[in-house]
Amino acid sequence: MTRPRLRAVLRHLGPAMGFPGWYEIARATLAIVVALVLVELLLPPVVATPDGLFLIAPFGATAIMLIALPNSPLAQPWTVFCGNTVSAAIAVTVVLSVGDPALRLVLATGLALAAMLALRALHPPGGAVAAWAALTPDVIETLGYRYVIEPVALGSVALVLLALPIARLTGRRYPFRQPPETAGPPVLPEVSPQDLAELLMAYRQSANIGVEDLARLIAAAERLSEEHMGSKLRPPVPPSVRAARGSAGAGRPMA
Repeated sequence: MTRPRLRAVLRHLGPAMGFPGWYEIARATLAIVVALVLVELLLPPVVATPDGLFLIAPFGATAIMLIALPNSPLAQPWTVFCGNTVSAAIAVTVVLSVGDPALRLVLATGLALAAMLALRALHPPGGAVAAWAALTPDVIETLGYRYVIEPVALGSVALVLLALPIARLTGRRYPFRQPPETAGPPVLPEVSPQDLAELLMAYRQSANIGVEDLARLIAAAERLSEEHMGSKLRPPVPPSVRAARGSAGAGRPMA
């Protein structure tokens, strides 16, 4: 493998995200700690984990998505609640019906994914909700379908409700709002929100970015392009004029 080819491969294997900045790191860290502590304090302990906590492991992933990726379609209220609870219901059904541990894990996770995609509620932690149930059959046999209500449904609702004020207090926007089809002029003269939605579907990006965010990015790029074009169209200032301006500014008394 040639050196340029190796560099290209290594670049593709490297980070795909930009550095968010230390403020965002501090904001997200503090917010997720507050959210999880409040969930633990506000909801009664139902699942008898060794350390006595109410929280189950998938809630950590849900909280990260709500706090760090509030604009992601994967972190919206419908996807969080529906994705987690439907996955839990499927997992309980599988655990109570299938005796083989490996088959339980495969079926619970696979069927949960199929249901989330069918309901347009893809929430990756939902797969962990199903897997957690499949890996803890003793707890599921004790709780039964109560596992769907508590901790999964109640915990999901609590995290979403806590994400609302946390986002507002820290300058973020949650939940993500899809623009109505008839609201406002299109981003481009002949491009409607429906066109943007179909574009995201065609490029298989509808799970990564919403129509509203895509419209904002396009509008920002248009403004940036106009600014760049405007600066290029301005005639250059001759050196003699720049020197005259500099000398005139240097002779002014300081206020």
